[in-house]
Amino acid sequence: MNEKLKKLEGLLKKMNSKKDAPKIQFASEIQDKFKFYSTPWPVLNRLIKGFPIGRFTIIAGVSQSGKTAMILQQIAHLQKEDPDFIALWIDFETAWDGDWAKNLGVDLDRLVLFQYSEELPNMERMFDKAVELIRTQCINMMVIDSIGAMTPRADIEDKSGDRSLEKSNMLNLQTKLGEIFRKLNIVVAPDTKSGFAGVAVLMVGHVYQEPNQQGFTIHHVRGGNAVKHWAHIRLAMVRGPRGDWPERIKLRGLDDKERLVYPGFSGRIQLEKTRVNANEGQEVAIKFFHGRGFDYAQSTVSAALRLEIVERKGGWFYSDLFPDKKIQGRDNVESFFENNPEQYQELAMLVDTNAAVFTSSQAENENESEHN
Repeated sequence: MNEKLKKLEGLLKKMNSKKDAPKIQFASEIQDKFKFYSTPWPVLNRLIKGFPIGRFTIIAGVSQSGKTAMILQQIAHLQKEDPDFIALWIDFETAWDGDWAKNLGVDLDRLVLFQYSEELPNMERMFDKAVELIRTQCINMMVIDSIGAMTPRADIEDKSGDRSLEKSNMLNLQTKLGEIFRKLNIVVAPDTKSGFAGVAVLMVGHVYQEPNQQGFTIHHVRGGNAVKHWAHIRLAMVRGPRGDWPERIKLRGLDDKERLVYPGFSGRIQLEKTRVNANEGQEVAIKFFHGRGFDYAQSTVSAALRLEIVERKGGWFYSDLFPDKKIQGRDNVESFFENNPEQYQELAMLVDTNAAVFTSSQAENENESEHN
């Protein structure tokens, strides 16, 4: 060790020995890496490892691309895994649908919800209440729905009284968002002294389409550079081409006529930004079914096939989880796991475990190639 390092090491020991002193370490001494809340979709876990705890995830997309449904299913999944899991939902859009959330498996008794009201008339006051709740260290996940619906106090009133829409300024939102991110960044972080694991923050962003000076359509999410900077992970969601959608089914309409209709659509999820891995630009497709949200079984089977947990030979699929260790036809494999929750949970666990090992070994290989 050189003299400069020895001098610094001695000073750090002295600084850290004082009562209530902040822990200051060399980077090599810090063992804790980012922790994530795993998702119920193995293909998404392989893409982003899950939603980071103590960090911000932006889920952006056009209307009806499945953003809210995905977050609700994520909460239901974590509530099922942990009986103490509690989420906070800030409904800036005042569009909360409790029946839809309950249908997707959310335990409403373990979800705190608040919306704009006379007592909470602007985004600043709502975030102050959110911080107050988070400081109890009882909240595990916070959802902000949505960035575009946040209304700063300055856009509602000024010193002279009511403020007109004509005088409102979108820059107020961008300026306030930077301040909010800085404040939340402290309170949602893990606290090793108290054992607080931290809060995963999921923010919904609507994608708006506007023409630029050249006449091309551009897509953007409100919030400006603050959203781009503070997002630890940024996902973009769209509906995929109809060739990827679930096969059409016959439904009888109110006019007593049968028609072929799509029971859902294919959700494409692209990783636009991450500070965790090298998967930026990659995407996954998960089928969405009306009335029940994003599919679990198809996603898990796809990942199991890629990882060779389920083996395929022609039209036959082989696994020890099957009754006769084999099933013919992909549709029958998915139906089997949809109708057998115990076997599905075992398959999902195998996929998550093997995906974690695969990701780790892949990262090691990449590091080795960089050094060589």
